[in-house]
Amino acid sequence: MTMLTFGRAWTLAPQRSTHLAVWSRRFGTLSVPMAVFGVVFHRAGAADGDAGIAVLGAFVACALLGLVCGVLALMRIWTEGYDGARFAMIGIIWSLAVLVIPATLLPAILTLPHLRQATTDFDDPPAFNAALRDHPVDGRAAGLLPPQQKALQSEAYPTVVPLRIDVSAPEAFALALQIAESNGWRIIERKAPEEILTPAPGRAQRARPTTRSRTAPRPPAPEQEARRPADPNAIKDYTPGIIEAVARTRFYGFRDDVVIRITAMQRESRIDMRSASRSGSFDLGTNARRIVDFLAELRDRAAERRR
Repeated sequence: MTMLTFGRAWTLAPQRSTHLAVWSRRFGTLSVPMAVFGVVFHRAGAADGDAGIAVLGAFVACALLGLVCGVLALMRIWTEGYDGARFAMIGIIWSLAVLVIPATLLPAILTLPHLRQATTDFDDPPAFNAALRDHPVDGRAAGLLPPQQKALQSEAYPTVVPLRIDVSAPEAFALALQIAESNGWRIIERKAPEEILTPAPGRAQRARPTTRSRTAPRPPAPEQEARRPADPNAIKDYTPGIIEAVARTRFYGFRDDVVIRITAMQRESRIDMRSASRSGSFDLGTNARRIVDFLAELRDRAAERRR
């Protein structure tokens, strides 16, 4: 290329452009629609479970390639005088925009134990029953706890413990159901506590003396049994209440199974909870946080009711 300036001819060498800048823009720009459509499709159920994790890994890898190519392109532009800084910056900006949310998970990945579920009861964890009918599983969510669950969970999440509240089992069940529905969880099983009466100790009816009659005594008629007054000294108890639900993570919409068990104690109720991820092998502490937040809200609502 020849340019005339003040009567003199100058020869300008054409600028060289680096292909890394071009590929940085391509990867960075491509990662944006991949991330948007990946989240939308996953939340809609089109790419659920392990397929959703694969889509998540795909757009994260694409954004990382755009970021790496952009950084390398800027280094070559700075040291060797190549062209293409604008393309490199476009690729870096789009790549960083996609990597913001995954980057916030990095501390959890590096520090938290690799668990995929959490529970408040290690000896008798609440069992998943409706979850087995709701979706096909490979046995992980509904199976027994892994041997290292108690040690790892107790060290990482010491606040995941059973909750005892000074309300009856039916009241605790109603409060727990309200909180689950307000959180947007999909309820797949609800079994309210049922009242049962057991005779008070030392109040058992004495057996009548046997007669020598060969004919066996006839049982009372059903209408007579229904008219019989209830024992005022009987002890009131309740069967355990069960709530099973499907919760979803906030951003990507991963589905997790949740089961809540309400057990009637003497003058209070005990609430146990279990939350397990359907996909992946690492929940990033989501299940433990879900249990702690749920039980804290349940404790606050029970306290307000007692006022």
